Amino acid sequence: MVQLYNLHPFGSQQVVPCKLEPERFCGGGRDALFVAAGCKVEAFAVAGQELCQPRCAFSTLGRVLRLAYSEAGDYLVAIEEKNKAAFLRAYVNWRSKRTENSRVCIRMIGHNVEGAFSTAFRDQMYIIEMPLSEVPLCISCCPVKGDLLVGCTNKLVLFSLKYQIINEEFSLLDFERYFNYTHR
Repeated sequence: MVQLYNLHPFGSQQVVPCKLEPERFCGGGRDALFVAAGCKVEAFAVAGQELCQPRCAFSTLGRVLRLAYSEAGDYLVAIEEKNKAAFLRAYVNWRSKRTENSRVCIRMIGHNVEGAFSTAFRDQMYIIEMPLSEVPLCISCCPVKGDLLVGCTNKLVLFSLKYQIINEEFSLLDFERYFNYTHR
């Protein structure tokens, strides 16, 4: 006698309408999904039972090798490769990106923002570039504080999530290199 059991572990299934064949993906908290293909990341809204809806798309510096999302800071971090060099970038305020051609600001970690220029950050996505002395290989985000741990060939680097206060009404998400551990 043969008995059949329902082994499907999911209560429902949603189809994600990607434009390109997915290469990497990661969850974006309870309501988003990020899919990377080529030099582009697409974000989808996954709340509810209906089809996943495209939320926004943005270009990356190069091909995405790794993706991680921090719910605590609501940012996406990626290791990207261009011309055989790896780069670490955090995509912040991505929920404000309306169209693919929307304005995006790129800045280096810890860079001070001018007062008049900072008001633009409120309604646009910005990218924080984090230079490293070694090639980044893996990334992980702290689910409680939003800190970022980066694994390199012989080094671990911890970036602490912080908020740069611009004025009484506005603060800007930033990172601070907090700790380096080198393995010899």
